[in-house]
Amino acid sequence: MDPKPISPETSELECLGRPVNFRAQLSIWSMEVCDSDLMAFFEEPVPAGIYHRIVNGELNFGPGQVLVNHEEVERLAFHVEYKVTVTQVPVVSHFEVKSRGRCITFAPQLIGNDTMQWQVVTPSAK
Repeated sequence: MDPKPISPETSELECLGRPVNFRAQLSIWSMEVCDSDLMAFFEEPVPAGIYHRIVNGELNFGPGQVLVNHEEVERLAFHVEYKVTVTQVPVVSHFEVKSRGRCITFAPQLIGNDTMQWQVVTPSAK
C-alpha cells in the first residue's frame, strides 16, 4: 500500500465514528508520540540547556477506528522535531518532619506566560 498525501485543512477526520478537528487531533497524536521519547530523555540527570530532539514514531489503529476522507487508516507515521529547555530551579525551602516525611519547595519559575512552583513531599522511611 502506497502512502497518500493528505492535508489537515482539506481532509475530514473521523475517530470512533465521530468527526474531529484534524489539526487539533494531529497535535494530540504528536504529543503521544513524543511522550515516550521525553520520558526516556530524563531517565538520567541532564545539565541545564536546550536540547533538540527528533522522534520518529507511529500509531496503529484497529478496523474502523480512524477514517480520513471516509477511508480507513491503519497506521500513521510521525516525524517530529522539538526542543526541550532544561533549567535548574533553586530550592527555596527544605525541611523534614521525622514522623511525617520531607518537603522540598522550589522557586517559582516562569513558563510561557504562566508561573509554576513545585513542591515535593515524600513520606518518611518506616
